Amino acid sequence: IAALAKPVEILALLEGDVRDRARESYLEDHHHWLEAQVKSLHALGLNVTTQVAWATDIKRDILDYVSEMQPDLLIKQVQHESALRRAFFTPLDWQLLRECPIPVYLVGGRDHALPRIVVAAVDVSDIQQ
Repeated sequence: IAALAKPVEILALLEGDVRDRARESYLEDHHHWLEAQVKSLHALGLNVTTQVAWATDIKRDILDYVSEMQPDLLIKQVQHESALRRAFFTPLDWQLLRECPIPVYLVGGRDHALPRIVVAAVDVSDIQQ
């Protein structure tokens, strides 16, 4: 599981050393939160790794990560955008649906981030025997 954190603008106001410590603390907090989320998966015997990274261009970084890791599915929480913002900018979710080379599964709330039932369509006519 990878979490990409957007830069926090307020950090730009801090001096170099203080900014670096604040950035590391911010990433560490996200990493601890992510580790807490996967404990139940570890308890089920699943091998899950976590990674938290700073992302300046979130779309490009997600697509690069997908290209590098070659997962089967990208799961992303829906990012709600105002109608005014959608009128002038294409939302990240739409861009990923268009450009991501693997299926993108957009989830709504935090309470049910993963589906309890997954429906899959498989084309068996293309399988070699």
